[in-house]
Amino acid sequence: MTDTTEKTAKGEGPIKRITSESLAVKIWKQPGVENKPPFLTITIGSLYRDKETGKILESSSLTVSQMQKLPMMLNEANLFVSQWKARQKDARQQQGHEAPTKAEATPNTGLTAQRDAVMAEAVVDTPARAPEHSPTLDQ
Repeated sequence: MTDTTEKTAKGEGPIKRITSESLAVKIWKQPGVENKPPFLTITIGSLYRDKETGKILESSSLTVSQMQKLPMMLNEANLFVSQWKARQKDARQQQGHEAPTKAEATPNTGLTAQRDAVMAEAVVDTPARAPEHSPTLDQ
């Protein structure tokens, strides 16, 4: 696999390009909207050479052999995205602008959280002291 860069008409290209023969996975940085941080998207394409112009073009259709290479390439892309997110979070924390993530801002409503909430509100009574001798049914 090779890692190259390319530019779009806007002058911005993918921040990472992972290729294997005629298959390309590109990772793009998208601007955040309404004071939200930037995020990443990926595109997957099959590269081929145009017979008339000789230019290398990209298609969204994949062959079976390309599909079989895709999991390995997506694992590499996932690793890159995870590292990028960690760097972005560290940078926001250093700037003091760390907003809680959606998962952090949303209260946990799973079964564990429900159990914990019930247990926190539960009143624990001390058990009554058992009598020294309990009557038996025989008597």
